[in-house]
Amino acid sequence: MIKICANTEQIHSIFGKCSLKKIKPVSSDENLYHIDYNGTLYEVIIREPNNFEVDWNGDITDSLDYFSELSDNFLFNPENDYILVLDRWEYQNVFVNPVKIYGLTHIKNIEKLYSKRNIKVVLGNAYFEPMAYEKDDYVCCSYPYDFDFIRFTDYPLFKDCKNTKYNPFYSIFNYTTDIFGFNKLNTSGDVFLNWFDSFNFKPSSDTKLFSMMGGKPRYHRLYFINKCIEYNIDSNGYITMNKFFLDEYRRFIKNINYRTDPTYTQNKQLEKYWNLDFYKEPFYYKNIKDPLGEHKRFDYVQNNVEEKEYNNGYIEISIDTHIIFNKIYDFFSEKAYHGIFFNKIFVSIGCNKFYREFEKIGGYNFIKELGINPLFLQEDDPIKQVDYLINALSNLTIDDISSIYIENIDKINHNKKLILNYYIDNMEFVRNYILNI
Repeated sequence: MIKICANTEQIHSIFGKCSLKKIKPVSSDENLYHIDYNGTLYEVIIREPNNFEVDWNGDITDSLDYFSELSDNFLFNPENDYILVLDRWEYQNVFVNPVKIYGLTHIKNIEKLYSKRNIKVVLGNAYFEPMAYEKDDYVCCSYPYDFDFIRFTDYPLFKDCKNTKYNPFYSIFNYTTDIFGFNKLNTSGDVFLNWFDSFNFKPSSDTKLFSMMGGKPRYHRLYFINKCIEYNIDSNGYITMNKFFLDEYRRFIKNINYRTDPTYTQNKQLEKYWNLDFYKEPFYYKNIKDPLGEHKRFDYVQNNVEEKEYNNGYIEISIDTHIIFNKIYDFFSEKAYHGIFFNKIFVSIGCNKFYREFEKIGGYNFIKELGINPLFLQEDDPIKQVDYLINALSNLTIDDISSIYIENIDKINHNKKLILNYYIDNMEFVRNYILNI
């Protein structure tokens, strides 16, 4: 019998075109499932990795025998012959965070434990964090573990590592299981791909020209917001920003603190905009929405989906985080996917890497249809890309975008089907590893 320790969202995402049906409980912690894969019915036992988090600076009182203190944590005390599927948070709890404290000795202890108990591990090292990949997570993401494992990554830095496959779209695993995974599928035989297809943009008479899920007001996002206000087109869009971080950034500016993240790799362009003339008083942004407030400030995607905010604008504009940091490889974050996943016209600032990779697999962009200067796709400066976009938005009406949407609906639907099928097809090696095919 195949035994897996994983969240059901992870198994749904990995087996995206397959039916996953819960049959019955077999213990207080385990349930029997049927997976219909390529016409063969597989019986698997799935155990959820509950209570896997460890406060490595507070929970551990005996640093010489911390495994004994973690005996109730299944990831540190697994039963024999289990397959562990580790996403970002589980992986960092088992590997990255303890290695910061105990060094490579911790990895050697994990290797001995997993090998002795015949544990197989799926390492989902594809979670949109190039700064972590190059810093805190580097050792663990590249380590040639001496136990049975496979690894998939979204960052080319690790593509030649042991038992590792690289694909820039493997990050969809993290999007669907963590960022989007709060939406629990029922387990009566759902097929993940069909379920995901039920989330579609539905325009109404209240739908605006565009929407922009702002999150933190990083300088290139605030540049877009300031330009929308300056050009009097802010009312044409549904624009959000977390004003908790606006207040925080204004405090940083007053203290001459450029460090908005736990890294010193922000590019020099930040200095030009790191002032209170640019980061204006909160009242200036009175018409910019803040649906999250202080306590939900990191849940911008979840809130967008739960409240169906994706229906608020025809064009989904994303302004990518990673373009403003110095890193080895060009990269894109989860924001690039959002418009596509909800069957929308999309524009992504700071995402030329995404445009290139998406075009390679047959995806469409809408730069020409929206009247955006074609130099947009050759421009690496997100500020100049915003200027191109603002110019196009200033010349579009709601009737224009409604017509563009209708005329391009086949391309829009194609994009979503293409990227999800591409991701699921490229997870075949993970499915085969789990099912021992």
